Order: sequence, then C-alpha cells, then structure tokens
Amino acid sequence: MKKMIKYVFVFALISTLILPQVAYSSATEASEREIVYEEPDNTDSSNIIITDEYENNTGLLRYQNVSSISPTISISSGTANCATIVVMYNSKEGHVNISLQKSADNSNFSNVASWSDDYSSSGSHSSSGKASVTNGYYYRNETTVIVKSGTTVLETIYAQSNSVYY
Repeated sequence: MKKMIKYVFVFALISTLILPQVAYSSATEASEREIVYEEPDNTDSSNIIITDEYENNTGLLRYQNVSSISPTISISSGTANCATIVVMYNSKEGHVNISLQKSADNSNFSNVASWSDDYSSSGSHSSSGKASVTNGYYYRNETTVIVKSGTTVLETIYAQSNSVYY
C-alpha cells in the first residue's frame, strides 16, 4: 500500500510540473504567443510574430520555413526607420518587402515608401529602410515575406508593426 501511495504521489508531482508546459505550448490565442516590448519616445515595436498559424489546434506550426518575423518602426527628426528581422528555419529563397505606410485616422493606411531584400539561407536576416515623414500622421511598417522553392511559392506571411503617431 505504501508503495502505491508513493507512485501516486510521484505521478501527481510530475504531472504538476509537465502539464502546464504542454498546455501553454498548444495555446492558440495570439496574445499567448506574442512577445511585446516597448522602446523610447517616437518609437514603437510590433509584437514579434512567432508564426501564429496553427493547424487543427495541435500546436504544430503551419509555416515550415519561417520561425519569426519582427517588424519595427521608429521616427526621429522627420525620418522614419523601418526594420524587420526574419528568422528562417530552412535554406529556401526568401523575399522581404518592407512598406512604410501612412494614415490620418490610424485605420486606412497607404504606402509611402518600400524596400525589398532577397536571401537564400537559414538563420536571422535583417532588412531596413529610411524615409522622410511629415507631422500629423500615423505610420507603421508592413512587411511581407514570400518563401519560394524555384518558382513555387511555399509561404506568404504578412506582419505589421504597431502604428506610431508623429
């Protein structure tokens, strides 16, 4: 009997330590997967997108080539700095398009400037661009990542920074 109680106690202890981690890894709410951080005045960072497309609530990522996308925007002295870091799992052809967007109402955005970059290896890739901006508008960085194998598009992923009022 004592041996049985010992096994039940050990099982309960192990379950208490492991189950919360399993439950978190299968979470499907975006807010549970996004990492938010703040920067100083006139700077705003997006939530880091950790490929938030899940299949059948299994906790498995749908994207097989992109680990994360992190678009950011900062504005200083009339110049917007847009940057995006893309982390790739595999050595596929990647195309990153960064668009600086502008809005008077923080709702309807239009493109002001854009920059693009290509790469073909796994790991972390950084792309950026700068453009002049005017006061009285909201600005954001909208990034599109297209992953290809030859001419076949494998994945298309969109991510946006939070908007910044300047």
